[in-house]
This record gives sequence, structure tokens and C-alpha cells, in this order.
Amino acid sequence: GIITLSRYYQDWQERRETVDEIVTAAQWLIKTENYQQAWDMYKQAAEINPSSALVRAGRFDLSLLWVRSFHADIEFLDETLDSITETLSRGLANADANQTSTILAHIGYLQVIRKINRLPIFTDVDNLFRQALEANPDNAYANAIYARWMLLERPMTVDRLQQSEQLFLKAMTHADTRYFVRRLQFSAFTPYTYGYDDKIEVTAITVLLRAGVDMLHNNEAPPAADRRNKILDGYGRMGKAEHVEALLDALPADDHLKVYQWLLEADDDTREIMIEQSNYVIARLHERLGNNEAALEYYNELLGTETRKEIAVLVNRGI
Repeated sequence: GIITLSRYYQDWQERRETVDEIVTAAQWLIKTENYQQAWDMYKQAAEINPSSALVRAGRFDLSLLWVRSFHADIEFLDETLDSITETLSRGLANADANQTSTILAHIGYLQVIRKINRLPIFTDVDNLFRQALEANPDNAYANAIYARWMLLERPMTVDRLQQSEQLFLKAMTHADTRYFVRRLQFSAFTPYTYGYDDKIEVTAITVLLRAGVDMLHNNEAPPAADRRNKILDGYGRMGKAEHVEALLDALPADDHLKVYQWLLEADDDTREIMIEQSNYVIARLHERLGNNEAALEYYNELLGTETRKEIAVLVNRGI
């Protein structure tokens, strides 16, 4: 009996040490943001010791982290999303109200990923977010991810854009989640800056400009180049300044000028077609502020160049 128990103990000890080694390796992979491989290693550890609390906790924490910056092999995407959903759902058993809200919101984000990738959805997603917000109405993830889900619905309306902005504003009050919320906000609104009704486009650009003002005040880094360019291009997609007048009222002129120049400073200056338009926008904003000398300076600089005819007409009118 002692020999048999000794063998059982030795086997258990070896399996525990193996699992510990795998978990340690997975944690290092997480630090390098190699989430897919870390997930595979946790899966391997779970097969060796299905009852390990260490493995369950590690998989749960990885699920929350991976969802927020999700990338996976497209071949196994459906299966991977199902597996993460199962892991998160198990975490609901002992969760408090705030963690329940966070978990449900992340399960909701998995449905966002499904919809973007045209995978089937078998969940009542709106009800999922209602439960998340009932658990904690102030939860940053629940508010931000619900806003992202709302902006996947069609047809898009100005009212839905404005409702989503309010949800993002509520989510933005938490400093520790702001980076994720901000990234989600820009990915949600930038698709509507072009190719839609003028009211939709102007509303989306206005939301992003207001977000830019907030980022500037909080010393946040400018948005990624593709997001930034879509805001700047919103004043005129072909560099003809056709939306400038509609956007002048988007913000108070002083904030507008600051955030516009802030976005422009981060530009790489390779898109020459937009330089004339940018100078015209700055001239109009100075004019709104009553800085007539500065406005005339920008107008006159444009007057001395081979300005495209649409801008030239606007410059002559401005002078």
C-alpha cells in the first residue's frame, strides 16, 4: 500500500511540476503579447491536470487580456472564440457585481469580433449588455463595448452615434482602462467619416474631434496614423475643403484650432494633396477667432501657390 501511494504521489508531483513549468512559460509568453501560444500552453496544462486552480485562474486572466487585443488564426477563429467564451462564463460563478459586469462585457466583445468576421452569433447580445450594465452601470468595459456593438448595427443614424458617444464618455472616466476605451472609440467611429450621409460623416468627425480635445488635455498620444488621417480628411476627402464650413461649428474655435494643429503636427507631411486644405482650415479657424492678420497670412500663402481651383475660389472669398 505504501509503495502504491508513493507511486501515486510521485506521479502527482511530476504532473504538478510539469504544469508549473508550462504555466511559467505561458506567463512569459503573455508578457511578450504572444497570446495565442500562451493559450495553447494553458490548454496543454489543463490536459495534464484538469483540476489545477492555477491553470483555471491563468486561462481566465489570459481570456480577459487577449479579448481586448484579439488576434488569432482565422482557420481556428470560431473554435477559439467558443473556447474563450466558455472560460469566461465559468468565471461568473464566484464573481462580484463589478467583475460580473466586466466578464459579461468581454463575452459581448467576443460577439463584436464574431460580427466583424461574419461568424454566427447565437447569443442575445443586447440582453447580455443589459445584464452587464445592471450589474454595474459605471463599468468602463460594459459601457465602451456596448457602444462598439451599437455602432455595428445598420442602418446607422445620427441618434445612435450620439448615444454611443455618451457611453464612451462614461467609460472614459476610468484612467486605468482609458487606453483600451480610446482605441475602441476610434475604431468604432472612424468608419463613418466617409461614404455615408453628410450628417453621419459630420457627426462622426465631430465626435472624434471632441475625443481629440480630451486626449490633448490628458496628454495622451495622438491616434494612430490611419485614424488621424481620416479625421483630417473629413474636412474634404479630395483636398477640396468641401466639409470645412459644416465642421467649423463642431467645436469652439479655440479648441478646434488646438486639436486640429495637434493632429496635424503628428502628420508625416507626405500627403501633399492635403497641405493646401489644412492651411485653408487653419485660416478659417483663425478668422473665427477674430485673428484676422493670422488668417490673411495663411490666405496669402495659398494665393501665391498653384492652388487647386476649388481652394483658390475659397481663398479669394476668404480674403
